[in-house]
Amino acid sequence: MSEATPDTGKNLESASLPAVVLKTIELRLTAVREATQRSRFVFIVMTIMTSTILIGLWNAILSWDRGMAFRMSNAGIVGKNQEFVAGEWFKNLFVSVGVLGIRISTNDMAVIGSVSLIVIMVWFFFSLRRENRAIVGLLRDCAKRADQTELDTNGCELVYEGIVQSLIFTDVGGGDRPVRGLTQTNTKSETDHFVRQVLEFLVYLPPVTICLVIIADLSSLLLTSYLREDNQVLWRVLYDKALYFEMGKIIAFELIAVFALIYTWRLCNGYIDFSLATSETIREFQITYCPSKQELGKAKAPSLPRLLSKLRPTFVFKKRKDGSATAEAKTSA
Repeated sequence: MSEATPDTGKNLESASLPAVVLKTIELRLTAVREATQRSRFVFIVMTIMTSTILIGLWNAILSWDRGMAFRMSNAGIVGKNQEFVAGEWFKNLFVSVGVLGIRISTNDMAVIGSVSLIVIMVWFFFSLRRENRAIVGLLRDCAKRADQTELDTNGCELVYEGIVQSLIFTDVGGGDRPVRGLTQTNTKSETDHFVRQVLEFLVYLPPVTICLVIIADLSSLLLTSYLREDNQVLWRVLYDKALYFEMGKIIAFELIAVFALIYTWRLCNGYIDFSLATSETIREFQITYCPSKQELGKAKAPSLPRLLSKLRPTFVFKKRKDGSATAEAKTSA
């Protein structure tokens, strides 16, 4: 997942920087690369976890093989095929966790799945927080040194490239279209809004997954079960047999899932805030201190999905004659 980065150390040496400043920038650029790699790793873990839960829910409720568990087996080879398919469907009702060496039933996803996603999302939140602190802190120090003429334009551009080349998902204004030709005039900085919306949907996949788990659990109260001879739905069985303890467990487990849904949604909003703040800071640094990078990455308002972020403020940076940059906040209703 890591992208190739230029040999920043050798390039900074050619910029005639003081030894202490050079070493500090090298170490902080290394920290930026490690932070971005860590964020991508947690994002992959989060995606795999949510995909596993969703596949388990699909097998339990919507799979075509589910019907085999409710049918009388035919004689001969057809009956054997039906028994085999039904057996495989029963196996798929359990999710294997290879690292822990355990198997988890899809019926327990409301608690185990929700708590697991909270742990992963907290990890993801602090990884993005560290990435934001590393990038913004470095750019602020470089901007301060540039204002004090300790860091020239070449040094600023090298720092900018050292950061941008290690990013994948952050929108820094370079657009999402292919780059062609050896001149910058052939490149148009156009953002693919659909791709960015898909990316944000993936970020919000944990709360969406928990919501689907809750819906699946509640729908099971209205469905017949492959473990009961009669055709009564679950809620009727619980009521007729006065199984109050089981009713309490269902309510408690679903409340845990609802809490997890709300909390993971808030953590996802935190991701958007960190990503937006990092993107805006990189663009501001680019406009102010990297004049040769203007054509490839023109400053445009960050593109956020309209469905999830209509009320989020966006910023348009404008460059003054003295080289400084100002930001104007705009909120779309």
